[in-house]
Amino acid sequence: MGSVAEEIFRRSHVPVLTIGPAEHGGAHKAAKFRRVLLATDFGAESLAAAPYAFSMAQENNAELILLHVMRHPESPLTERGAEDAKSDISARLHETVPEAAELWCRPEAVVRTGDPAQQIVNVAKERHADLIVLGIRDKEGFLGAATHLGRATAHKVVAHATCPVLTVRG
Repeated sequence: MGSVAEEIFRRSHVPVLTIGPAEHGGAHKAAKFRRVLLATDFGAESLAAAPYAFSMAQENNAELILLHVMRHPESPLTERGAEDAKSDISARLHETVPEAAELWCRPEAVVRTGDPAQQIVNVAKERHADLIVLGIRDKEGFLGAATHLGRATAHKVVAHATCPVLTVRG
């Protein structure tokens, strides 16, 4: 794991399954996934990753967890405003699920606030996810600086996740 691994999943034209250093004891369970976590920011990259999460969940008859992480707002929301925002985001999460998928699953929508990478890892641990699916943005130029400064969400997730991470370039 490092800048070379990140360069591979950032530049690959196909999805990349990475088993990071925090995965111990065969959490990948021979590619049999019981709980699939799709982390989304509703961007094009996340939407490109969503069909992979739905497919992996369906093929494995797995639970599907949809996650959106709101960064800390610059101006604090009232408690009511925060609840309304979470409710709206939860509805948006459910809207990403294709109608056909609703025949075989009832996804769980989770909305968190904070650092996206940390919250993705936390929710994966809390919900005992066997697979995290992430859409990733293209990176221009040399990737090493971004990796070593710890700015890339995908890199942080792969480095700290206790399960495999499927990255899909948008």
